[in-house]
Amino acid sequence: MESKIRVGVFSPNDPRPWVREENIDLMLAHESSLINALEGQGVEVVRGGDGLPKMDQIAWNTRLVWEHIRKIAGAKPDMLIINQGSWTFPYDSVDAVKAFMHETGDIARVIMFSYKDPEVPGLVAGMAAGGGLKRIGIPYEACYGKIDEDPRTLKWLMDIVRFYKARASSAGAVLKAVNELSRQKYIAFGGMSLKMPTTTADVDQ
Repeated sequence: MESKIRVGVFSPNDPRPWVREENIDLMLAHESSLINALEGQGVEVVRGGDGLPKMDQIAWNTRLVWEHIRKIAGAKPDMLIINQGSWTFPYDSVDAVKAFMHETGDIARVIMFSYKDPEVPGLVAGMAAGGGLKRIGIPYEACYGKIDEDPRTLKWLMDIVRFYKARASSAGAVLKAVNELSRQKYIAFGGMSLKMPTTTADVDQ
């Protein structure tokens, strides 16, 4: 019998106080639309901001990033969804993914979900955060749209969720193989003056 899909939802926010005062209700509404859509498909959702004061339910500083992620990681979800409800600075999303990998010891399976609304820059935030992940070599899948209005957006997201669920089942073997690679040596470039190793090439270049 196939196990239930469990996802973690992490939602960042703009750290500027006046912005948060104006957008908190919108950010919570966009997060709820994502969670309701997932739960309607039988997906178990672990929400990072559950139980926190209203303004802290959407993470806006490093302390909250870690608090949300520790709550999510403790439930051992199959994947992490970074929910971009409006504009956010990319460093909190990137830090969240790095924290998730640190807390779980697993290769992160990340979905960058952006609420696509011409009046708020959620999609731009998702693109910026995605660029930050690419910069440090962490893969992710992007998905965007009005999930509470467009069935195609939900189908797109669920296709990714099911794909990541399948990957999660083999994650242990993959992680073991990746860790064992660090003990392998295939070839070493360098000089052997007088039959003594005197230098090696920088293998990172």
